[in-house]
Amino acid sequence: EDMVLYDEDQLLHSAYVIKTGSVEASRGGSGGSSVRVIGPNSLLAERALVVDMRAPETIRVREPVEALQIRRSVFRRFLEEYPEMAQAIRARFAERLKAAARDYARVGEKLNAIDY
Repeated sequence: EDMVLYDEDQLLHSAYVIKTGSVEASRGGSGGSSVRVIGPNSLLAERALVVDMRAPETIRVREPVEALQIRRSVFRRFLEEYPEMAQAIRARFAERLKAAARDYARVGEKLNAIDY
């Protein structure tokens, strides 16, 4: 039986770092309609470190992996103890949110340009 780190739509309270090996991300239920491979040095579900979120995909182990689970509660204590790291991480999240907003705006522009 496949080992699953987490299932699509599961409420997450942790992020995961894949240190070695690889996992498979799938969406759309059993077997998944969309599949991609994620390898070493990848961070999964990083938003779960700061907010409640549901998993956008199921993550299955493809081969032996070494993964680090980072619980939100531990992450918050880390930020309290290392405020300079908290500031750097906050800036990184802010930049990612700005980039996502720009991407969504471009999609919106393209959708608005379509004649119905």
